[in-house]
Amino acid sequence: MNYTNYEDMKRALRLQKNFSGNSINAFNDNEMYYVKSYKTIILEAKNGDIIYLDNRYYSTTTSRLQNMIIDVYGVDWSKNLRDRRRDKNIYPIYYKEYVSNGGTLKD
Repeated sequence: MNYTNYEDMKRALRLQKNFSGNSINAFNDNEMYYVKSYKTIILEAKNGDIIYLDNRYYSTTTSRLQNMIIDVYGVDWSKNLRDRRRDKNIYPIYYKEYVSNGGTLKD
């Protein structure tokens, strides 16, 4: 895998292409698309839909990746990422459940 800068990461995320750079690795196994920061899976997607999104705080680099994913996938949360992290019940989330529940998480 070639090194990918932040500018090219957005395009790679949109197209669900394999890439690596700045401690970030993304790979498509022909069924699922995974994005890892360091050794932690941050995103699992299938057919362009988010299945799992880890929005916990790890580092500045991971936060930058998480915000890029939110932008690329058009994640619509009523609270921004910083506010959501204050609520201990919100992460990690299975995004499809979140959307199907009308934007609320079950206890």
